[in-house]
This record gives sequence, structure tokens and C-alpha cells, in this order.
Amino acid sequence: MDQNLAGSLVKAILDAWARQPFLFTVVGLILILAVISRFPSVKGWFGETLMRIGFRKFLPKDVYRVINNVTIPDGQGGTTQIDHIVVSPYGVFVVETKHYKGWIFGGERDRQWTQKIHARHSQKFQNPLLQNYKHIECLRELLGLTKEQVKSVVVFSGNCTLKTRDKLPPHVTYTGSCVRYIKSHQEVLFDAEAVAAIEAAIRENRLTPGWRTARQHKAYVQSLHPARQESKAVADEVAIETPTPAPAEAPQSARLCPKCGAEMVLRTARRGSNAGNQFWGCSNYPRCRHIE
Repeated sequence: MDQNLAGSLVKAILDAWARQPFLFTVVGLILILAVISRFPSVKGWFGETLMRIGFRKFLPKDVYRVINNVTIPDGQGGTTQIDHIVVSPYGVFVVETKHYKGWIFGGERDRQWTQKIHARHSQKFQNPLLQNYKHIECLRELLGLTKEQVKSVVVFSGNCTLKTRDKLPPHVTYTGSCVRYIKSHQEVLFDAEAVAAIEAAIRENRLTPGWRTARQHKAYVQSLHPARQESKAVADEVAIETPTPAPAEAPQSARLCPKCGAEMVLRTARRGSNAGNQFWGCSNYPRCRHIE
């Protein structure tokens, strides 16, 4: 009985498709797109595409040089991926895009932010200011630029609302105000020759864009997680967490590693001549062995 019912249903769908193929094709594509759009990688691509269109339309090409999807070495044997870099006489803007919906809660000093969709869904994600801090440090080291010459921009696209806007600096923006924020910088830092040289250096040192580079970068990021979990276990055993000042570009509650951008943790030496003494160690140990 069930097989007959299923067979009749399939036949009815095929008959309807034969009568109105265009309508059913459109409906099918909409359903497929609705499923695909739920994947994080697709959401990220959509947000970056919105910014590309905005930059192309509203930033004059003779003043602003836009380079999209830049993957560069991070100085630790791996890579870091930057969504957009805008090179201009007024500075180098490193743009991190986030495509979310719902309400976003988080402050400049928080290690993690929260996304809430109605009352049924809530998830944590890394503070994008911390994430972009690493991008900036890697780019600065690559180009030999100062802190004042490289500027952070975090852009939220999608149907989202920053509910803690008063806790965030002005360089955390929405899609519609990102270009306006970049254009608000009018102090000339580079002449035309320097702008061209910076753009050429970025293009020369970036990894070739494509699926191979994206796959290698994703594998590198995934390889960091076991090391972080291991170092966190060690930190929980021997560390004493205390508030410390942070670099000017980073949220003040986090002390960040100047080499890889990961958070520094306070540890106690257990062996050797320094046994019992405290020191700051990178939470990305053993991949990064920086200490202070």
C-alpha cells in the first residue's frame, strides 16, 4: 500500500514537472540554495562578496587599491587568511567580514562573543577583533609597517544587530558604514609611490588564490586545536590568571603573543634554575614557543 502511494506521488510530481518545467526548476533551485546557504563557508563567501561589491562601487580606484582573499605566511610555519586589504594614502586597512543574523553580544575586551537567534539558538564565536589582530601583525611584519600605518576594520553583514554597540570601537561596523569609516581617515601616510609598492609587495608575497591554498590553510588552522587544548590543560594545572595590560591594538583584557597573535597565559616554571618563577607563555605552545 505504501509503495503504491509513493509511486503515485512520484508520478504526480513528474507529470506536474512535465507541464511546468520552468516553475519546478526555479523552486528546486531555491530549495537547494536554502540548504547550501546554511553552511558556514557559504555564509562567509556571501559576506565577502557583499564587501567586494561595496568596495568596487564606492571606493575610487585611483585612490584605494583593494586586494581580496589574501593568504600570507604567519611567520610560524603556517598561514593566515585576510578577507580584504585596502591600500590607500591614508593607511592599509585590514578588513575582517562576519556574516551573521540575529543579535550579536560582545565587548572589545571579551575573549568570545555570542550570537543569539530568538530564544532558541545561541552560539559562541571568537572575538573578531582578536582574530584581526593576528592578521594585522602578520601583515605588518611582512611589509615592515608601523602600528599607525595598518588599521583594523571588522564588518558585520547579514541581518544582524550589534546589541552591545556601546562597548565596541568605531572600527566595528556594518556593511553600509564600512566604506564611510575607511573614507573618514584623511591623514596622508603614504605617497603614490609607496601605495603602489605596498600593493605590489602584498601581491608578490601572497599565496596563489584557489582551492589548494584554502585547503592548506584550513588544515593548518585545524592542526592548531590539539596544541591549544594541550597547552590549556597545562595552564589549568600550573597557571595563575591575573589581569594584565594588552597591546594598544588588541582588547585590553587579553595579553597577546607578538609572534602569532594567540593569547598569552601566566605559568609557573616547575623545573630547572627558574623553578617556582612565573612567566608568560604563548597558549599556542608547542607550535609557538614565545615567552616573556
